[in-house]
Amino acid sequence: MPFSRPLRLAIALTVLCAALVRADEPTTTTPPSTAAAPEAAAAGPATQETVVNGTPPRLLGRWLVVSWIQSGAGRFTSLQGFWQITEENGKPVMKLVFTSLPEALKSKVSAATAQDQQWTPSAEDMALLRERWDQLPIDDSSYSTVWNEISGRDGFDEGLKTEERTKDALFVVRQRLDLKPGTSPVLRQIFVFAVTGSEGDVFTGNFDGVMVAAAPMPMPIPLKGTFRLYHIEGPPVTAAPRGILARFLDIFRGCRR
Repeated sequence: MPFSRPLRLAIALTVLCAALVRADEPTTTTPPSTAAAPEAAAAGPATQETVVNGTPPRLLGRWLVVSWIQSGAGRFTSLQGFWQITEENGKPVMKLVFTSLPEALKSKVSAATAQDQQWTPSAEDMALLRERWDQLPIDDSSYSTVWNEISGRDGFDEGLKTEERTKDALFVVRQRLDLKPGTSPVLRQIFVFAVTGSEGDVFTGNFDGVMVAAAPMPMPIPLKGTFRLYHIEGPPVTAAPRGILARFLDIFRGCRR
C-alpha cells in the first residue's frame, strides 16, 4: 500500500526500521521471477500492470485495504491503501490509487495510533470515504511502475502453496511498487495480501511486505501483520465462473449419489 508522500515514507522507515529489522522469519513477499515487474521508468506517471493467475473471485469496484503492522510491545502501525478494480475482456484490471484518507479520517487514525489501537473504519467512515473518493487528491509522482498480481487458489505458485501465511488463503494479491530515483529513501515496496477469511462483507487475512531502503547499500525492512479489505463501492463480489472441465466433473460427482 503506497504512502501518499515521500515524507511519510521516511517517517515510516524510521519507525519500522527500529522495530522490525530484527525479524528473522522469511516471508512470502517476492513476486515470482517468471512474472518480474518492468524496470523503473525515469519520468512520467506511474505505469501499472495486472497479472491474473487461476480463477480469483470477481472483485470489481473500489476498495480500502487497512493493514496493521506489529511493531513490538503491543503497538501497531496502521497503513491504508486504495484499489480500483475494473474488467477488460473478462479479466480484472487492478490499479492502485495514490491518495490518502480524508482529513476527518486521518485524525481518527492518529488518535487510534496514539492509544496503541488498531483503527477500523466505521459505517460512517465508509460512507464519508465513498462520498469523497472522487475528490481525493491523486499524486503518483514518486512512483515509476506498479505490478499487481491476483491469484486464485488454483493459480498458486509453489511459494504460495508452501508458505505458512499463504498456503491456506482463498486468494492472494501481490504487489511490487518501484519508486523513482531520488524521490524517497525507499527504492521499492513489495506487499502480499493473503485473504484467509471474511467477516460479513469484509475480507481478512495476513499481510506481509518488504520495504527496500536506500542505505549505503540496499537494506530490506520486513513488515508483518494482518489486514482487512473493505468494499467501498461496486457490484457484489462473486466467485469466478467455473471452467468447462470443472462443470463436466460435477456431472460425474452427481452420478455417485
